[in-house]
Amino acid sequence: MSRRKRCWLVLAVWAGTLVVGSEPCSAQSAPTLLPAAVVHAATFRPNSLAPGQIITVFLAGVGPGTAVSPGLTEDGALPDVVAGVRAYFDGQPAPLFYVGPDQMTLLAPASLAGSLATRFQIVDYQRRIFAVTLPVRDSAPGLFRLGSDPSLAVATDAAGVVVTRQRPARPGGVVVFYGAGDGERTPALPDGAPATAPFPAPLAPVELLVAGRPAELLYVGAAPGFSGLLQINARLPADLPAGDLPVRLFAGAQAGPTDARLPVDGDEPYQTEGVLIRPGENIQAVINAAPGGTLFRLGAGVHRMQQIAPRSYDRFVGEPGAILNGSRLLTTFRRQGSVWIADGQTQQGSPDGFCRDLPGGGSYQGCRYPEDLYLDDEPLRQVEALADVAAGSWYFDYSANRVYLADDPTGRKVEIGVSPFAFRSGGTGVQIRGLIIEKYANPSQEGAIHAADAQDRLASDWVVEDCEVRLNHGTGVLMGNTMTLRHNRILRNGQLGVGGGGVGSLVEDNEIAHNNYADFDPFWEAGGTKFFHSRDIVVRGNFVHRNSGTGLWTDIDNVGALYEDNVVTDNGLRGIQHEISFSAIIRNNVVERNGLDFDDWLWGAQILVQNSSGVEVYGNRVVVAAEGGDGIALIQQDRGGSQLGSYVTRNNSVHDNDITYLGGRGQSGAVADYRESSMLFGGNSFDSNVHRVVNAQRQHWAWGPSVNWTGFRAAGQEQNGALGSVQGP
Repeated sequence: MSRRKRCWLVLAVWAGTLVVGSEPCSAQSAPTLLPAAVVHAATFRPNSLAPGQIITVFLAGVGPGTAVSPGLTEDGALPDVVAGVRAYFDGQPAPLFYVGPDQMTLLAPASLAGSLATRFQIVDYQRRIFAVTLPVRDSAPGLFRLGSDPSLAVATDAAGVVVTRQRPARPGGVVVFYGAGDGERTPALPDGAPATAPFPAPLAPVELLVAGRPAELLYVGAAPGFSGLLQINARLPADLPAGDLPVRLFAGAQAGPTDARLPVDGDEPYQTEGVLIRPGENIQAVINAAPGGTLFRLGAGVHRMQQIAPRSYDRFVGEPGAILNGSRLLTTFRRQGSVWIADGQTQQGSPDGFCRDLPGGGSYQGCRYPEDLYLDDEPLRQVEALADVAAGSWYFDYSANRVYLADDPTGRKVEIGVSPFAFRSGGTGVQIRGLIIEKYANPSQEGAIHAADAQDRLASDWVVEDCEVRLNHGTGVLMGNTMTLRHNRILRNGQLGVGGGGVGSLVEDNEIAHNNYADFDPFWEAGGTKFFHSRDIVVRGNFVHRNSGTGLWTDIDNVGALYEDNVVTDNGLRGIQHEISFSAIIRNNVVERNGLDFDDWLWGAQILVQNSSGVEVYGNRVVVAAEGGDGIALIQQDRGGSQLGSYVTRNNSVHDNDITYLGGRGQSGAVADYRESSMLFGGNSFDSNVHRVVNAQRQHWAWGPSVNWTGFRAAGQEQNGALGSVQGP
């Protein structure tokens, strides 16, 4: 999914001994530490951090020009400083396997067990400090791959011979696999110490499936003599067919990626289930020719400008590398002065939505047009007049069917969005797994995956898992009823990552990041998510970061929402916002450094309850950046009501949260510009929270007017709360 050159934690067998090392490569990232640059060392997937896990970090210039793979310390453990480079998790040093010019491999501490998030820091060899907040999972299982063929899992037979296509495994034979990310182990060892008897074993139950069939596990535990490495000795099922069979590792509630393969020399060829659709075939025609409820396999490669109307219980699985791409390649240009022109562009979707005003004032309407132009996979900004075309932008003359761009397209990939959706229907029980879905020309408020029919009647029981939904103009995924959206990466969509409403849906363990590249107005609807008219939606365990707008947002008549165990950081507006809605629980989330794009009044809140009632906010870790933002806020304005009741801020309880202010800015509390007294005496309360501040005399609180800690307590708040200190920047 990433264009980053792969670098591998090399596992090799030499004279019967397993050797671990890191193979250096040149990273492509800028010298900024981003969450996506911290990846699972076996699978190279981000958002996959677990206690005791081997991870790889890509950071340009992190180490000196010569790569260093250190030896062990005098006590036999991995060192925590190599070539002047160090790494820390919540201030705890991390053992290091390898440091190169643009990459390092290290071991996460076992003490992350039970954490939702960790503050990860690197001090590079020039003593520059980089930091990022990362979500933590109980487990993030994955198998290492062969450096010579990354599609194959690292595996040996019982004699220690590496399994390859030239020397495949046999059905019923014993195979040894190597992985990481199994989570907490017992008995515990010091971080970085080599495993010795009694060898630590995962606390979470582990399962290994080969071609969908469970293998018999003979040993699951630490690889003897190594730090962090998981060894699985497995007896393969006796009835396996021949071929490169999918092998998948599970630990607890988490499943590893599906793209690892094991060559097996069975008696019969491996027959993959389902109807294979190759790139270039008409997907809808193949669907229409098959009975309802069929499993369709989309082959590796680009399936371009396909629109799929699934029937009830149809299932779609992408083979590794399968991409649904809603754009057309542009290959013919003519130059006219300083611009290049592509003729014959007759596509034109319906303009819709509201755009962000230009910096310094002035109206911008370019976001409303659903067609995007991509230059080498980067969306360019659509301007509204030919005279405004400059590097990084383009203009669509819809009346003349012409596209203009300033960047020279020679030798580059140029694509323009055409198809308005990838999946859309009112069918029940549709399943979509393992696909990349990109570059669709869906209008705002419509999803590239859209669980509703043409009249917007919501579908039910859809499942979308293990997909990457990216670079689509409008919303990445629009939810239906009782829908499951799990284990996906929803990145860089033009307006919104996830939207919609429905009843009883689940949004779990997704990464939702960098959405709203098209510059929609985030106060209207743009950013990470926005749910409306939902009932009992559960938003759990997601990593929501760096969206241009609000991170997680329920707006308009949502009832019974549950936000729990999410990590929400660095979004432009609020972190979590529950607006003109009713009962909700917001608990056990990590919400940090949001709200810097609009920090007036208490609008920079990490958690905001706005004109909503019956909300309980507890168990959250909230951090307000030194640059600005606010803590936990209640706001009331004149917003009217609906048939469900008045939109007022009443009967909300904020308790047992940990709120830190890293500087002198930011507040928590309640404010109103409409019927203030009805809010202040309307059953709202703050109690048993811990507030950590740099200066206890500052007015970090509001109960109507701004007050200090004494004034907040005098208003009846925080009678059981605590005031603590934190060191400033």
